[in-house]
Amino acid sequence: GDSNTGIFDTTADTLGLVTNSNERIRLDSAGRVSIGTTTITSPYVLNVASASAQISLASTGATSSASIFFLPNGSVGAQSKFSIQVGGAGTASESFSIVGPGNSRLFTIASQGNVGIGLNPSANSAKLTISGNASVSSNLEVYGSGYASASLHIAGLGANSAPAYSFTGDSNTGIFDTTADTLGLV
Repeated sequence: GDSNTGIFDTTADTLGLVTNSNERIRLDSAGRVSIGTTTITSPYVLNVASASAQISLASTGATSSASIFFLPNGSVGAQSKFSIQVGGAGTASESFSIVGPGNSRLFTIASQGNVGIGLNPSANSAKLTISGNASVSSNLEVYGSGYASASLHIAGLGANSAPAYSFTGDSNTGIFDTTADTLGLV
């Protein structure tokens, strides 16, 4: 037999799993599990004795996705509050996403490096695409490969009563596009 491998009673109502004379897993009376440590401070403790700790979650198919769901008590996958999803290799959905209720994409980094907030960015989209309103609390600076080539585009023409570029607290004052090559100030 193998005298340094097995299951043993570490303390009252607590089990330990040992390999090569070292305790690897502990299950205490409260149902808490620790792996790699004998100290249990929360329901699941994972302690990897390595300079570069890694956890792998792999799907069964090369083009399938892998997900971690954060669920309230008694709920199932479709009722998750948030999940982290990684799209399968070699597919259009190859990405890292944080997903909210109703499978809505909150934040996505696509494999080509494009970032989407509120949507899944496409390969031909901008490096940052935001679906919905965005707010900048300080400065917004736009750079190109030199100041002459930098540009800021405002989608929508705007109008006298609702200019395309306006101010917080004064939404009817600003700049709008009246006709081609002509700006209006209100």
